[in-house]
Amino acid sequence: MKGWLPSLFLLALLTSSALALDSACAHKLFPNFAGGSKNEDVKCFLFDPKTEYIIVGGTSTSNDFAPAENQHGFLYALDLNANWKWGNFFYNVSYAVSDITGCQMSSEGTSLMVFGQANSRPVIMSLSHTDGSITKFLSIEAVTPDGSTPII
Repeated sequence: MKGWLPSLFLLALLTSSALALDSACAHKLFPNFAGGSKNEDVKCFLFDPKTEYIIVGGTSTSNDFAPAENQHGFLYALDLNANWKWGNFFYNVSYAVSDITGCQMSSEGTSLMVFGQANSRPVIMSLSHTDGSITKFLSIEAVTPDGSTPII
């Protein structure tokens, strides 16, 4: 008979937690929504302990999330109160990045490394973690054994 007591306690705990986080108040815990009317695929999500920003990035096909009909990469930072700190979209701009595939803070914690694709080629970007500005951009091009760049 004592075996059901822990189960009953767990059920009561889960039920009370579910009541506290119902849909009416869940948005008050982190009151920010991002995205558009189509699809956003998050592939980068990290916490920067130096700025205390939550950084989110990925791919969007929504023309009302960034001014582009085609697939484009996005990256933004929020503080711990869900305030927007900075944001970028990457399409039809200097760096036409159609997909953000991952991210990592540098080992020193001073810059944000972002991985993606531009023109169907891999790219690596280094961004300022404080304002999102691009500090370095590397595009990886295919090279044939004779040193020429093949037409893809």
